[in-house]
Amino acid sequence: MAASVSGAVLTGGASRRMGTDKAVLAVGGRGLARRVADVLEAAGASPVVAVGGDAAVMATLGLAVVDEPFPGAGPLSGVAGALRSAPAPVVVVAACDLPALTVEAVQRLVQARTEVDADVAVALVDGVRQVQLACWTRRSLEAVEQALAVGRRSIQAVLDDLDVCVVADMPAGQLIDLDTPADVDRYASGP
Repeated sequence: MAASVSGAVLTGGASRRMGTDKAVLAVGGRGLARRVADVLEAAGASPVVAVGGDAAVMATLGLAVVDEPFPGAGPLSGVAGALRSAPAPVVVVAACDLPALTVEAVQRLVQARTEVDADVAVALVDGVRQVQLACWTRRSLEAVEQALAVGRRSIQAVLDDLDVCVVADMPAGQLIDLDTPADVDRYASGP
């Protein structure tokens, strides 16, 4: 991966359906946010930060925290925080609850975005853009912030305003997310 890519793990969610903070939920012996950060780092992203969440809690996972500029506005606010704070012009932003995320998936998105110089790259699975992992450019920050300023919180809607590259053959299993205790049990029991 190019040296000019930063990483961000979205950790600001309330985790209501999970009943506990997903970012620190241990899966495979590590907190979910740490697992995702490790993948981003192994893919070449540097630095990798957490966006949102409790700084003291994230510190236990070895992650520095960047604030969400629009608290309570959902993952799009996390994207804004990641883009505002990243030293690199390209940022891979991942939800904290992606236990099967791979280095290859991250690198494929970065490469696809780079090849066509798109604003954003996302995977396309079953015809749906998968926004839980995306490769964003800093130039998309204006569209993100404009949407948030008028109360729009949908990442999908913001993508409609940007030049988006889709990776259509990404294995869906690499992008599964864990929202409930039942999801964790299913993931732990394997395919």
